[in-house]
Amino acid sequence: MTQNLDPKSPKDNLPTFEGYTMEQIANEVTKNKEQFIFVSDESADTDAMQEEDCLKICQRYAALNGIPLIYVIAGFTKLIQSGGTNQSKNNLTVKVNGYEFDINELRKLIQSQNKKLTVRKFAKGARKMVIAIALTNQWPGPLSKELARNNPNLVITPELAPWCNEIHSDNYDCPNEIRDALVRREEQLRILFKATVSNNKQKPRSQRGKKNKK
Repeated sequence: MTQNLDPKSPKDNLPTFEGYTMEQIANEVTKNKEQFIFVSDESADTDAMQEEDCLKICQRYAALNGIPLIYVIAGFTKLIQSGGTNQSKNNLTVKVNGYEFDINELRKLIQSQNKKLTVRKFAKGARKMVIAIALTNQWPGPLSKELARNNPNLVITPELAPWCNEIHSDNYDCPNEIRDALVRREEQLRILFKATVSNNKQKPRSQRGKKNKK
């Protein structure tokens, strides 16, 4: 069967399903799977920006501020390695070769492209560039101390420390021992989040979100 993969063109001979129940529609789709394969554009809300878009952000910042591009890349790397992907970091500034970089300026520039974009998505999209600069300068990631504390058998050398950033939890270029520790951390955070949500649901509405007093 020839399938029409043009997302802007309707598929030929698809039933409208008017008057069908949800169960009947589900049964029809299950029986005729090949007929109901659609093209999905997921680019609007992904976990990472595209590399070329990250580079454009750096180029724009360089042009707006009259700073050489390589210093902008280094400055953004330092912000990311200093915890800039954390939304609560509102007063983070760093200096690289005399140039000052502010996390809020980076956020504004990223969100001027799309309100759904974040520093974390920028950092994940630019992580090849980020880790290259971080390794060269031995700038540790923001989670290096936390991972060392929570993984007593993990020896974090200066060569491994730059990888200690959440943006590498699904990066297979990341050393296995660091990536495994990052994955464990994410799983622990998910469990903690679920427990917090469950606990809040059991509280009266007026007490939700409040810590228990001892």
